[in-house]
Amino acid sequence: MQPTWVLRLLRLQGLLLMALAAVLFARPASAGVVWPWKISPFLAQLYACPLLALALASLQLARRLNWAELRIPCAGTAAFAVLALLGSALHAPLFDPTRATTAGWVLALVMMAGLNTGLEAMATGRGHAASAAVAARRRGAVA
Repeated sequence: MQPTWVLRLLRLQGLLLMALAAVLFARPASAGVVWPWKISPFLAQLYACPLLALALASLQLARRLNWAELRIPCAGTAAFAVLALLGSALHAPLFDPTRATTAGWVLALVMMAGLNTGLEAMATGRGHAASAAVAARRRGAVA
C-alpha cells in the first residue's frame, strides 16, 4: 500500500492538469494569450485532450492500493514529461523567455518528470521486494 503522500501528490497532479485542460478547452482564446508560445484557439483545445487524459489517469492512480499498479502508468507519464521537455528544447526559439508561463511550463514538466520517475522507481523496488516475499512464502509452504 502506498503512503498517503503518494496518493496526495497524484491527486494534486491530476487536479492541476484537469484545471489546465478545462481552461484550454473552455477559454481557448484567453489561454492562448498567456500560453508560453503562440497558439490558436483550436490548438489550445487540442492541447486540452492529452492533458485531460493525464489528469484522469493521475486521479485514477491516486485510488490504487498497491505499488505494482503504479509502475507502468508513472513511467508513461514521466516519458510524456521528458519528451515534452525535449520538444520544448528543440523549439526554444518559439518561447517568450520574458513570460512567467514559460518558466512555469518548464518547471511543471520537470516536476512531473521527477515525481513520476521517482514513483516508478519506488514501485519497481517495492514490486521486486513483494515478489521476493511471495516467492519466499511459497518456498516455505512447499517445504
